[in-house]
This record gives sequence, structure tokens and C-alpha cells, in this order.
Amino acid sequence: MLYMFISVHGDFTLDELNDRIEQFDWPPGEKPPPIHESVRSGATGGVPAHGCHLRYTGSQTMHFTLHSLDLLQPLVKTTSSPAWASWQALVDVVQRYTASEFTHDSVVALDKAIWNHLKLYQSVTQYKDCLRPKHHFLTHSAIDILNFGPPRQFWCFGYEAKNQAVKRA
Repeated sequence: MLYMFISVHGDFTLDELNDRIEQFDWPPGEKPPPIHESVRSGATGGVPAHGCHLRYTGSQTMHFTLHSLDLLQPLVKTTSSPAWASWQALVDVVQRYTASEFTHDSVVALDKAIWNHLKLYQSVTQYKDCLRPKHHFLTHSAIDILNFGPPRQFWCFGYEAKNQAVKRA
């Protein structure tokens, strides 16, 4: 998505985005590092290149995503872009997915939000052939929540953080 707005639409530069990240009022412990240069790289046809992604941990990606609408809205000019609609739908999914409690109705709403995001994601021409197994796994979220409870009870962010400490040692 960032590739689309930086390199395809030209709505903002990577420097402008990183300045916005630096100046944004993040909750304590949630500020991600600057975004890596790789998000600007693309292949022919305006398609993101292999390796064109955030180089964040899962936790950093989650915090960036949860705050991204407030962070990006002042920068995004091409608000009619299918990529923006897809991103907004993904943020809705992440907000619902990270809830600490679920009701039957909220699980159904999450499932509908996931299908909406996937439909919008597939409508972005530049994302053609970019579906990954994680997109399929996302479709199992509702049944997983019904079977196992809120994802925050079984997600791996704590283990990832421990891996980072081991890598640095």
C-alpha cells in the first residue's frame, strides 16, 4: 500500500512519511522505526517488487496499522484509490481482530470485514497475483476465535520479541 502512494500515485515521499511517523503522537511503546527504503521499489506495470515491504516485527506492524489511518490521512491525496479502500478495510480487520473480548455478533462482523478486505484487495490492479497464504489463513479467523478465544490469548508477539533479543545477543 505504501508503495502505491509513494511510487505509483506520488501522494507523498518516503521522507515525508518518516517525518510524519517521527512527529506523530504515538502511545508509549508503540512508535515504530522509520520505514525502510525498500517500500519504494517496484517492478514493471506499477507492481510492488519482491522485497517491497515493511521491515517491521509483527508487533511494530500491528501498531503501525492500528494508527495508520490517523497517520496517513493528511498525506494521502488519492483517497478514491482501490488501494486506499483496501487498506482502510484491513485496518478495520486488525481493529476487530485485536479485541480482547468477542461476542457472536463481533465474530460475524470480523468475518464480514475480512471478506470485504479480501474483495477490495483483489480489486487493486497492481496487487494481481500478490495473494499469499496468509490471506487464506485470515479467512479461518472467525472459526479460530470461536474454537480458541481471542487471538491475543495465543498470538506469538511475545515469542517474536524474545527471538529479537536472541538475535541481538
